[in-house]
Amino acid sequence: MTPHIQKAIERAIEGGYVYTKDNSQKQIDYIISVFTGRWEKVVLQCQFWQALGKAEGWDTIDTCICATHRNRVERNPAFLADCICCHRSAVRWDTEWHRFIDHLATGQDPDLFFKELLK
Repeated sequence: MTPHIQKAIERAIEGGYVYTKDNSQKQIDYIISVFTGRWEKVVLQCQFWQALGKAEGWDTIDTCICATHRNRVERNPAFLADCICCHRSAVRWDTEWHRFIDHLATGQDPDLFFKELLK
């Protein structure tokens, strides 16, 4: 398991992500031992992202729901004020989860995503 994915899993456990009913250290050990090389069983779960958001203190953010505008907003946050067709407030963990899926879909390194996300 790569270091940033492991860090993300550990942070999610701190935020309340439960994969087993044991204490946190046992969960970390269990997840690392069982899912080494199969991290996607953990990081693609909705509960993982909710717990990671809680551990990181993420709140709601303003975003666009269509991919065209979302890409423009990521390049220029000021664009959001002018976007009236699809502007909404979103729970940040949900937005980051979908950004991660998009990141994977374009063939990018998952560890790099968590390295940037958990700076």
